[in-house]
Amino acid sequence: MTQSIEELEQQAAACSRRGDLQAVERICRDILRADGKHLSSLRFLADIALQAGDFPEAELRLRSLVGESPGDLRALSQLAQAMYRQGKRRQALEVYLALWRANPRERMIYLTIGCLYLELGETDKAAQVFSLGESRDGELLRLWQRADTS
Repeated sequence: MTQSIEELEQQAAACSRRGDLQAVERICRDILRADGKHLSSLRFLADIALQAGDFPEAELRLRSLVGESPGDLRALSQLAQAMYRQGKRRQALEVYLALWRANPRERMIYLTIGCLYLELGETDKAAQVFSLGESRDGELLRLWQRADTS
């Protein structure tokens, strides 16, 4: 007898309360076999992959999650991180630019994008982004100079 998504979700919640993350992971995979667009399962498996340093798996899950929930800024940020960690600087930059367009008031995005442009050798664009960021927040570049901002 196959279990419904709701029953599997209840099992996953019970396993999570017991601290059995391996069982939760297995159940989330079962749920995704039944419903490949199940947001909670995609998020959980993406988080597990990020924590484990499995950035290709995290990217796969996060791409699905963003596809189903494009306004999820946390998922977009995590997708950019997963890409960056794989050396996909240009793709990560594109995602960070999408984040910036969605939330231009987030001051750290200016540092992130500026630094990515520097890594890509695009110093003029980096300078423009840093300048724009500093015009929004005069303390922005000082954050970069602090050791605790990494």
